[in-house]
Amino acid sequence: MEKPNGSSPRKNMPTGISASRTAPSAVDFSPKLARQMVNLARTQDMKTLLDPFCGSGVILSEGLALKLCVWGSDFRDEALGDQSRENLEWFRTGSTRNPELVKGLTRVDARQLSLSFRPLSFDAVVGEGDLGPPLRGPVPRKTAISLAKSLERLYIPTFAEIRTILKPGGRVCLAVPFWIPEKGDPIEVNLKRRLALMGYQPVLPDRGFDPLQYNRPGQRVGRALYVLESPL
Repeated sequence: MEKPNGSSPRKNMPTGISASRTAPSAVDFSPKLARQMVNLARTQDMKTLLDPFCGSGVILSEGLALKLCVWGSDFRDEALGDQSRENLEWFRTGSTRNPELVKGLTRVDARQLSLSFRPLSFDAVVGEGDLGPPLRGPVPRKTAISLAKSLERLYIPTFAEIRTILKPGGRVCLAVPFWIPEKGDPIEVNLKRRLALMGYQPVLPDRGFDPLQYNRPGQRVGRALYVLESPL
């Protein structure tokens, strides 16, 4: 498998893209949403895309449909199993695909992306991370606050690592959970001030660092889409 800037993956690294998302998720992840997220991260000269939570490869397949060179990474063994290898081979050999666009999939924690990818490697990073545990019934506000606080340990270092591997002018669109408690306003992971301190710039100036919120009626967990740019 090929990696940005010519680095080599570890030997015997499982490779592939599986047919259905295997990440634990409180909300089904649709190809339509994946395409919207890739479009939010698109720039005129965009050629390379990384999904650091690639799971089943939904976002990778949307990138391929747009003729982008795609890389995927994930830390979970189930995202890198036999089915993944079979589907990567399908992407490589399918008559409607360009096999050279599938660059590979690497096992790495999203909080340590710089261990596997060189700085300034990607035009775009698009993905959906951990949405937290499945929830049944109304969500107490105290529970939502606790879940949001616990996921800061994942998303703050992940955004910092993405900033390192993103090219100047490159974009990130990352889906982070927010919770709709039984009382009061939605609860988000506390990221906005930290993203500004990391040097990101908002792609949607009218929103600043406020994410786009995506959720369906009756859902207790939604997706907050952070659409950001690395300064030139």
